[in-house]
Amino acid sequence: MEKQRPTSEELVKTIFAAALDKKATDVVSLSMASLIGLTDYFVIATGANDRQIEAIVDEIERRVRTETGVHPAAREGGRGDSWIVLDYLDVVVHVFLQDARDEYRLEKLWSEAKQIRAEEEAEPGTDSVGRDDLGAPSAELEQDVPASVIASEQSERGNPAGSTDPEQEATSHA
Repeated sequence: MEKQRPTSEELVKTIFAAALDKKATDVVSLSMASLIGLTDYFVIATGANDRQIEAIVDEIERRVRTETGVHPAAREGGRGDSWIVLDYLDVVVHVFLQDARDEYRLEKLWSEAKQIRAEEEAEPGTDSVGRDDLGAPSAELEQDVPASVIASEQSERGNPAGSTDPEQEATSHA
């Protein structure tokens, strides 16, 4: 029996898990469906060197293929590149070296997109993928969290309500 194609949200969860298993940092998804209509999500991750970004991308491809049966429609970049892209049509994965990520600043370019960050370290007894700022597993991927809850949580972290500027967020966590 042929596997049913996973939802975009299921793909994002699988991609988060694969990227984190290969020690990708600053893994985030951007909800793009309402902004461009060509894809549902961008997933953005960072690797420390070109070999690591290649390993991250290879693990994402392997994990998505084995768990869902889905292959990327396209892959751009390879060994020695500072940016590799996997296009799963409804999810586009961007894996960068830090300098390239800083240069292209996709989160800033698409700042209107809702951002969902992957946890980089799992708490005991929880999964490490798609956890929201409140600690609820995958809540933002499965349903919308009321804006008042997000605004409240952001203000508690010192982040102005509605701000998704990664530079501001990075300084508030430092």
